Amino acid sequence: MNEYTDITEYYDLLMTNGYYDYESIAKSFHKVLGSQNKILEVGAGTGLLTEQFLKIDPNYEIMMIDHTESMLKIAKERLGNRVKIRQANLVSMELGEVFDAVISNGVWSMIDMGNNEYHLGTHIPQDEENSQALKNVSKHLHKGGLFLLNIQAPHKEKEFNLPGGIVYFQEALKQEEELEQYCIQKRYAFKKGNNIVAEQTCQYKFFTESATEKLMDESGFKFKAVDPSKEFHTYYKYKD
Repeated sequence: MNEYTDITEYYDLLMTNGYYDYESIAKSFHKVLGSQNKILEVGAGTGLLTEQFLKIDPNYEIMMIDHTESMLKIAKERLGNRVKIRQANLVSMELGEVFDAVISNGVWSMIDMGNNEYHLGTHIPQDEENSQALKNVSKHLHKGGLFLLNIQAPHKEKEFNLPGGIVYFQEALKQEEELEQYCIQKRYAFKKGNNIVAEQTCQYKFFTESATEKLMDESGFKFKAVDPSKEFHTYYKYKD
């Protein structure tokens, strides 16, 4: 599974300066969640999305998990004891609780390919581990519970300026391709002047629409809807 250990120091700087609009994402999720307020956020990183949830409704009962210790250290500083914070691996997690909804703003995402076509992207490139992780998510949901996955644009090269004279750039290279899935290697880098101050390379796997629905069905999920804001997909757990 991918980690952001080498770019933790610059993660929040990037994410809060144009990469994501966490306030908008949280508001869109909130509309769908309604009275379902026991939430598990997977791959929660430094807690930026959870922080926005609590601004909307401080009564949310949230557990956020990530497997990168350096990210969770920042989350604990940001959120204190307002939420449960756990270091856990999605493939093997045993949280001892069941939730109304699970939110993924990164571990799994739906990639908008255009023309109403979406591919599933994952930070877990190994097929067996990815399948097991999805089944683990299902296991931690009530029957009928929601699984919300954010929508992203396809990974591609980009570069932009950040505060403090930092320049961020990313590169994406398709490496392997099969009939219904493919992999991309993505490099995140931060530069100040002529020096690279932090960088991380990750590998992502993507599944076509037909492969996605098969994978979701095997994990106990059925597709429900695309949010009107086009910020996330909603699945629901249809079987125990």
